[in-house]
Amino acid sequence: MKNLTRLVLPCAALLVTLGACNDKDNEPTPEATPATIAARTAYLTSHNWKIDSYTTAGLNNSADLVSPCNKDNIFTFTVNHTLVIDTKGTLCHPGDPQQETGTWAFSKDAQKVTITMGQQSTLPWSDLDWDLKELSATTLHLSFDKDLVRWYGNTSYTGNFILSAQ
Repeated sequence: MKNLTRLVLPCAALLVTLGACNDKDNEPTPEATPATIAARTAYLTSHNWKIDSYTTAGLNNSADLVSPCNKDNIFTFTVNHTLVIDTKGTLCHPGDPQQETGTWAFSKDAQKVTITMGQQSTLPWSDLDWDLKELSATTLHLSFDKDLVRWYGNTSYTGNFILSAQ
């Protein structure tokens, strides 16, 4: 009986451990359907977008970080995956460009948007994979939870970027 117990207990522990594994954790993220990507692209590219708010937590505050010079910026996403940000005349610093051009792309599951503006960008929200919280005919809500070494040193914080259709 003692030998049987020594055999049964390890086998039972092994079965419990194997049963706790979830195959879904190892599955790749499903790709969005072409119809989903087309619909999201249509929402994103059919309007110009203007900043409503950009808030963060983790940088010593959780305030709205949109300076007045950025409130009039217009974001234009094109179907060829170009993003143009136009300051519409109000520059934050002398010598800043009137327009910045970059790229955008959806992730395979269309739940994230990558915005890449390049090393010369004056924008801290560039070169991030943004979680797509809302994309409708009126609202674009992006968020992130990242370490932004390039902009703020080794600082981890969360951000929410909300734009409205123009």
